[in-house]
Amino acid sequence: MRSLALLLGCTLLLSPVSAEENPAPSYDKDILPILRANCLGCHQGPTGKGGLQLGDIQSLVNGGHTGPVVVPGKSAQSYLFHLVARGNMPPQPDRQLKEAEVEVIRAWIDGGLRADASYKVPRINDAISDDDRQHWAYQPLAQPSLPDRDLELQESGAIDLFIRRTRQAAGLEQAPPAARRTLLRRLYLDLLGIPPTPDEQKAFLEDSHPAAYDNLVDRLLASPQYGVRWGRHWLDLAGYADTVGFDHLPTQIIVSEGKWRYRDYVVAAMNSDLPYDLFIRQQLAGDERVDWKKTSGYYDDQIRQNLVATGFLRTARDQTHESVGVITENFYNVLHDTTEIVSSSLLGLTVKCARCHDHKYDAITQRDYYQLQAVLMSAYNPTAWKVVFPFGEEGTRAKDRSLPDASAQRQAEITAHNDTINMQIAAWEAEKQALRTRTHMAITDQRLATIPEVIRSDLVTAGTKPADQRNAVETYLVEKLGSLLEITDEQVTEALSAEDRQQISELDGKVAGEKTRLLSPARIQALFDVGTPPDAFILTRGQFEFPGRPVRPGGLGVLSDSSPKSILEPAPAANGSSGRRLALAHWLTTAGTRPSALVSRVIVNRTWGSLLGQGIVTTPGDFGVQGTLPTHPELLEWLALELQRQNWQLKPIVRAIVLSDVYRQASHLTEQQAQAGQEIDPANTLYWRMPLRRLESESIRDSLLAAGDRLNLQLGGPAVMLRTEADGRISIDQQRLGRSSDQWRRSVYLLTRRGYHHTLLDVFDQPGIETTCSQRQVNAVALQSLAMLNDQFVFDQAANLASLLSREVTEPAKRIQQAYLRILCRPPLPAELAACLASLDDLQHQDGLESTAAFAEICHTLLNTSEFLYRE
Repeated sequence: MRSLALLLGCTLLLSPVSAEENPAPSYDKDILPILRANCLGCHQGPTGKGGLQLGDIQSLVNGGHTGPVVVPGKSAQSYLFHLVARGNMPPQPDRQLKEAEVEVIRAWIDGGLRADASYKVPRINDAISDDDRQHWAYQPLAQPSLPDRDLELQESGAIDLFIRRTRQAAGLEQAPPAARRTLLRRLYLDLLGIPPTPDEQKAFLEDSHPAAYDNLVDRLLASPQYGVRWGRHWLDLAGYADTVGFDHLPTQIIVSEGKWRYRDYVVAAMNSDLPYDLFIRQQLAGDERVDWKKTSGYYDDQIRQNLVATGFLRTARDQTHESVGVITENFYNVLHDTTEIVSSSLLGLTVKCARCHDHKYDAITQRDYYQLQAVLMSAYNPTAWKVVFPFGEEGTRAKDRSLPDASAQRQAEITAHNDTINMQIAAWEAEKQALRTRTHMAITDQRLATIPEVIRSDLVTAGTKPADQRNAVETYLVEKLGSLLEITDEQVTEALSAEDRQQISELDGKVAGEKTRLLSPARIQALFDVGTPPDAFILTRGQFEFPGRPVRPGGLGVLSDSSPKSILEPAPAANGSSGRRLALAHWLTTAGTRPSALVSRVIVNRTWGSLLGQGIVTTPGDFGVQGTLPTHPELLEWLALELQRQNWQLKPIVRAIVLSDVYRQASHLTEQQAQAGQEIDPANTLYWRMPLRRLESESIRDSLLAAGDRLNLQLGGPAVMLRTEADGRISIDQQRLGRSSDQWRRSVYLLTRRGYHHTLLDVFDQPGIETTCSQRQVNAVALQSLAMLNDQFVFDQAANLASLLSREVTEPAKRIQQAYLRILCRPPLPAELAACLASLDDLQHQDGLESTAAFAEICHTLLNTSEFLYRE
């Protein structure tokens, strides 16, 4: 473990302290007497507790095992001051310092640690060594060498140049180009997450233009479904879930109102190719980029977009949605999880080890960790916490962190508008009630007329009294005749006169029409500063009950030229926010810096991995010293530089990759080629063939719907709700569908839960969302085959496709050909066609199935092939 004392050691400045007319307290005259009387019993000599010696100024400045305890000129950042001010030191309750003594220590620190003229003002050394900063991932971007003499290599572009250079050095050949059909399906699944239709296949295969492939790539990049597919990649990194809290009960689903707007923001950002640096700034500090607090009327698109984007910082598990969860421990749990989400998704680093101690391997100290966390504390403020879900007396939303999609002024206007409408509605409802009351009284009079007049008023009086307040006679009357006074709403409705019915119907129409004029601002699950930013401290062993040395908001020291330069100096935002998160966003995305270099490397590596099966760094969530080295460092550097040259837009990077030869190569080779590759590079890190990859869970479900001609391509809106069945399966809640077709929407729009996914998605490795998912796992288990064989959803898609093709095509052979084109994106081989026709005949004549039902069995079989489940 790295020693804080070593990392935060001290040296001396060269200039002595100058005398002042009103000098600050000095160590010898003012401080040492206080320390001698209260502290030196435990903190003197080599055996001083915690390695801290206070008997001379140099030892005091050097600090102890946990590092320096004073920062010259800054008492608020000095551990010693906080210890004595809080009464933690001296530990004996009867020996704690007087208020005047604490003030002397504060003034001494703020005065620069003044001592005799022979002493010099100490200065804290850099916490991170130069060697730590030499790690390849922490270096500023550097232009790789591109030989300009080999024209043959240049024709394939820079990507192929780097790949081919490394592969040839290893003595490997590249696989031949993939067939046009294979490449077509690969592109659709990679860029859109769904297969091409038969018409789209036909159009591409018949296009003989030399730029046909390039034009296809451009069309797919411009498709609205591109954002659906690539937005899901980012939602994994953000740890997005629609539900609130830990979501640990399968039958209990709690959803934050409007949380889905962040998901739609991500999809739209991918479609519009929002520059990645702006994407980061909006997500980290959208609320600090716009003056939303002073805006009148509804928020414009810019304000709304920036506020919704901060939903990135609202994805951590938060248990404060119920009153019993509003405790300090949960506040800090949200802070810890959010710190992990930010560092892992943007920097590809695991910093959570530094919550309790300096990172064992990477040059990330506890100080770094809590500097980063201090950035978030202005919004996730433990001293002024806002919960994530309404609770409390009378259903108040006063503590809800969500924002209405309108300014305070506009909300007041909406309230006044709605009050006027509600008054009119109340008047009409009173008219309706008066008409029904008149009929109710008429029925009562008719029934009372059937009993002797002498007891009528007594019965009415007894009926209005509570049972425990009736005398014996009244109780008897109610038991015998009380049913005469029991008149239901249905009976009143049946007894209404034709004139009253007409009048009530007209009033109902007026009420319904007026209700449509009521206004209700949408809710935005945003993050914004709350209260005064609190002091941040290093938490001893990561426990909030034991605050240690104070820290200022900052980034990671290893990504700065020196640790002091990692401290952020935020300028307050125009809307009154602290500006901390905006300062962090600029620190991460300012071109030419170490942080922006790492941010760029991480995102282009993820992009490469999404298209080629594995990243150039095969540990996309760990770019630290324990992560793998890049297999093609020059290519990674070129891609990161290209991202910044392209105004931080990712679509040009995606386009360059899918246009490269390495992407367009085949996955199947001759036996001789495959044997050579397996001997030299069995992990295919040199990309001598396209890896064979199973589809992700969402693409499997979406492809099933596409094959069955049911896929609903609508964009955006609230999540499609799920429910838990009695047998434990998670399915779509048919009772809560807005429209029947919503059950066939793309999988990204299904309710995203942390651990209880739609069963079909869960079977195919839909990731659990604890904090963030840097890389999905791919498992092959028997349950996947059983689900595809027996799941009713798969049967339904096969049956729907069979019914559709049976109506459109009469000849069995052509019907089978169309099924192959829809499911596998290719025509059947002659042997396959013959086998299918034979099976179809057996199903009809031996098993007695009707023609369409028999054909559904053929479609179901094709859906169960590995070819359908794999990209190649």
